[in-house]
Amino acid sequence: MEPTTNSAARNGWHLDKTIGVTHLITTLTIAGGVLAWANTVDKRLSLLEVEQQHQHQTDEHQDTLLRESIAAIRDTLREMKETMNRIDDRTRSR
Repeated sequence: MEPTTNSAARNGWHLDKTIGVTHLITTLTIAGGVLAWANTVDKRLSLLEVEQQHQHQTDEHQDTLLRESIAAIRDTLREMKETMNRIDDRTRSR
């Protein structure tokens, strides 16, 4: 007995126009997982941005303190040099 055109169509490729409940649940679960992941990534990026701004402020403050410290060291060295020059001048003039 030869297959009829109806049974030949069933054995080949076909598209089902219905959506199964399990397929719908699976799709919604995956979409929910993707949204949860994206929300977590967004929160982490926001936290990193805040930390970066804080670190930038800390770096600026440390740079300012370092500049002030270097200036104070230079002033102290300049004073020491002047004092040593005066002492040297005194000892030479004796």
